[in-house]
Amino acid sequence: MLLSTSCNNSKKRPGQDIASSPKELQQKTSSHIESLIRNAKDHKGKIDDSTVLVYYKPLETVYEKSQNGTVWSKGEQWLPIGDSMYHFIENAKLYGLFPEDYHFQQLSFIHTLFFNDSTSESDRKDATLWAKADLMLTDAFFHIVKDIKLGRLPQDSITLRKDSVLTDAFYIRQFGNLMQSGALTANIHELEPKIKAYYLLKEGIKKFLDSFDNRSYTFVPSPSKDRSKYKQLLQKRLYEGGFIATDSIPADSVQLSQALKRFQEKKGLEADGKIGNETLLALNTSDREKFLRIAITLDRFKMLPPEM
Repeated sequence: MLLSTSCNNSKKRPGQDIASSPKELQQKTSSHIESLIRNAKDHKGKIDDSTVLVYYKPLETVYEKSQNGTVWSKGEQWLPIGDSMYHFIENAKLYGLFPEDYHFQQLSFIHTLFFNDSTSESDRKDATLWAKADLMLTDAFFHIVKDIKLGRLPQDSITLRKDSVLTDAFYIRQFGNLMQSGALTANIHELEPKIKAYYLLKEGIKKFLDSFDNRSYTFVPSPSKDRSKYKQLLQKRLYEGGFIATDSIPADSVQLSQALKRFQEKKGLEADGKIGNETLLALNTSDREKFLRIAITLDRFKMLPPEM
C-alpha cells in the first residue's frame, strides 16, 4: 500500500497541501502546525481520526517558542536530530519500549513517502505531512522521556520514587536540553536508572532481538487435564516450530517423543522426549512473552529511588 500510494503521485491524498517553493512550504507547514495544535487543545489531543497527541500541553509551549516552525526538519529534509529521533523510535525495543507507543506506524508511513519521493516532486512538498510528522516526533519525545524516567507501569503503592509525576516544565526543559546539545542518546541516558542490574539486563536485549521470533504459537495444556486434546495441541505446536512434519495426520507416541527431543535440544533442556514442567513452560513461552517480561522488569527498576 505504501509503495502504491507513493508511486501514484497523480492521485491527491485527502488533506494534501503541496507547496510550490521552499518558502511557501515553510509558511504552509507553520500554518498547519498552528491549526493542528489548536485542534488538539479542543479535542483532548486528537488531531485526526488516528492520531492523538498525549503531551499537547507542553508541546504547545515548544511551538510557541519556535513560532510554529518545524523543530525536527528544515525545508524538504529531516535535520540530523530528526533522523536520530525517528531511528530511536524505530529501535525503541533496545530500551524495553514499544515503537507503536510513539506514533511509529504513522511516522513510518510518512518516512516511506518522503524516501520514495527522492526527486521532491510531490510528497516532500506536502506541508501537511511535515507538520504532522513534526508534532508526532515532539509528542513521542515527551512520551519517551516519561517512559524512560518513570516506566510504563502505573505508579502505585510499591513506588519508592518521590518524583512519580513529571511537570510540563520538566518536559519542556528536557526538550530544550536536547535541542541545545543535539545528543539524543546522551539525554536519554541521563534519565535512566543508575542501577547496575538495569544496565546488565538492557545489554542483553540486542542479542535477544537479533534472533527474535515474533510468531504466536499454540498453547499446550498440561497432559493431566485432557490427554487427547493435549496430544493434538502438542503436535500442532511442534509442527509450528518445525519439529515435526505434519499436524494434519495424528502422530504416534514415538513420533511425538522424537519431536520433543528435537525441541528440547534446541532449548538447551534435557532431551528425554518427555513433557516435564520445564519443557511445558518452554513450549508456552514465546519470544514476545519473554520481551514483555524484560520490559516489565526494566520498568520495575524505574520505580525504585535514584539511590538505594
